[in-house]
Amino acid sequence: MDSVVHRGFGEQAIVTAFPKSPFVVMKFGGTSVATADNWHVIAGLVRARVEEGLRPVV
Repeated sequence: MDSVVHRGFGEQAIVTAFPKSPFVVMKFGGTSVATADNWHVIAGLVRARVEEGLRPVV
């Protein structure tokens, strides 16, 4: 049984078989990590997930 547990930042909903799990995997690569400015964006995305009560794994 899949459940939608999160929507945000214009992304697709995250669907998981473990809706009560606070963990969310956030994967970045390529041009997303190419500049210092992009790393600041990534940090903001991770911080937002923490503020939502999730526990990001990057």
